[in-house]
Amino acid sequence: RRILPRRRRDSHKGTYGRALLMGSASEYPGAIVLAAQGAIRSGAGLVRVATSAPAASAVVLRVPEAIVAADLSADFPMAGMDAVLLGPGLGRDPEARRLVARLLRETPGPLVLDADAIAVLAGKPEVVRACAQPVVLTPHPGELAMLLGRETADVQKDRLAAAREAADRTGAIVVLKGAGTIVAKAGQPAWLNLNGNPGMACGGSGDVLAGLLAGMLAQKIPPFEAACAAVWLHGAAGDVAALRFTQAAMKAGDIAQALPDAFRQVRPR
Repeated sequence: RRILPRRRRDSHKGTYGRALLMGSASEYPGAIVLAAQGAIRSGAGLVRVATSAPAASAVVLRVPEAIVAADLSADFPMAGMDAVLLGPGLGRDPEARRLVARLLRETPGPLVLDADAIAVLAGKPEVVRACAQPVVLTPHPGELAMLLGRETADVQKDRLAAAREAADRTGAIVVLKGAGTIVAKAGQPAWLNLNGNPGMACGGSGDVLAGLLAGMLAQKIPPFEAACAAVWLHGAAGDVAALRFTQAAMKAGDIAQALPDAFRQVRPR
């Protein structure tokens, strides 16, 4: 309740920020659709999506509220954006690597690196420190293991220590996803999330979280608080979705659909 901004009666879409989501190479069109669904439900004023042509068509059909560009090049214009998400469905080709490198140099606002945008930094966590803007990393255990040059089993053996190590080495906020998602930042106590359920262990769940987080950062919510709030809201939405559809039958899109119910738990309107 303290973290989420109140919406003024005289506000307009510019009041609540502009989020840019970048991802989904042609092989993975669904990832950026799910991220956009999460961002649209975040409270951000405007969501812009830069993606491949096949994914752009899918976003237009599934998330008509987003502004879509069929351009996922490293030269995409980013001026005027308040927060950027890079990674869902991005792929790991040389163009993806150039895009990650450019955003670490030039992102116009807080940057969320997810999925393949983390994977291309394997074994080089310190390069994240060069970014002048706050960075939030949202890895699953396998991606964090790659980033740190370790085995996934080592990360899972002591998730808290791994998240703290990543936060120390990158200078970023680290959201280590999984049963009991951990949010870590160097020099601060780590936070452990206690809601959510095993039904959220499905493809695309993390894409919804990444989009939700980017939208919250676009609203100028401090990054660590935004990360904690996004993780909690995502888990609360997952719990609503499990009640509606069962843990076995729920899918990632159900989590995005349930986000309004999660927000209602914090504020009635």
